[in-house]
Amino acid sequence: MTEAHDHARANAQKFQHELFDLLRIPSFSTDPTHKDDMQLAAQWVADNLIHRGLTSAQVMKTEGHPVVFGEWSGAPAGVPTVLVYGHYDVQPAKMIDGWSRDPFAPAIVNDMIMARGASDNN
Repeated sequence: MTEAHDHARANAQKFQHELFDLLRIPSFSTDPTHKDDMQLAAQWVADNLIHRGLTSAQVMKTEGHPVVFGEWSGAPAGVPTVLVYGHYDVQPAKMIDGWSRDPFAPAIVNDMIMARGASDNN
């Protein structure tokens, strides 16, 4: 195992709890009544990036939904730049759509995380 694998395994439960915190936010980008939830989710992402060691992270306002920009500037000169894209908004989820449980109450079911948005960035 590598050091990264060891770290991931040792902190798996902590990471899961943190992910569940994000999954509890109903950040519907298609519903204006969830504008505050979109902002809350964006701020969660920015705060998490800083907590993970990025040099900076900020929530940037746009005409639509907030964008999160984070940067780590600790790499040596001459190494490639990596861009990571992910989204933190989700589509509305209603019980009538086939959910057998509250889509914003994350749970482990058959060794899988079940919640709205749990696997959107795979």
